[in-house]
Amino acid sequence: MLYESSWPLVVICLLGGIFFFYLWMQTQQTFLLGLSILVCAGAGGVAVLDYVVETDREHLQTLFPRLARAVERQEYEAVFAVLDPHLYQLREDIEKVIEQTQPERVLITYCDVAVDDANEPPSAIVDIVVRVATSSSKSHMPRDILADIRVLLQKKSGIWRIIDADGRRPDFGRQR
Repeated sequence: MLYESSWPLVVICLLGGIFFFYLWMQTQQTFLLGLSILVCAGAGGVAVLDYVVETDREHLQTLFPRLARAVERQEYEAVFAVLDPHLYQLREDIEKVIEQTQPERVLITYCDVAVDDANEPPSAIVDIVVRVATSSSKSHMPRDILADIRVLLQKKSGIWRIIDADGRRPDFGRQR
């Protein structure tokens, strides 16, 4: 939808439908019953549209948990498919981190998405906090890594691509 949540509009329409139904019960004027049915049908239509249409923000909010599951299953090509194909250095950096940490479990504890449709191409900034349970290649003991990452994306040819990723805290990637 053009807005993130249609539930306030749905509730207002349903309350309006109930109000018009109440007026019809009081006056028995046919147009009020028709108006009540029309407003309630409109509320249902808006709810269905909200369920069917996925906004860019909703897409990006579900993208990162899917990428986390792909890393857990060691399906790294799914992660690389989201990267901008021209960013060879970022791909190498991600491959290096994966090789060094050998992630076993990836948990996204925070995800904030800000989409800017005014830019051409549309862009987004996603701030995520990720906890990664690893078994380091240097040490076979499991470790947790807490990472606070800002990811920049652009929508190119209708597909969101990661164009940059950067750790934002001084202790980014420090093992705990």
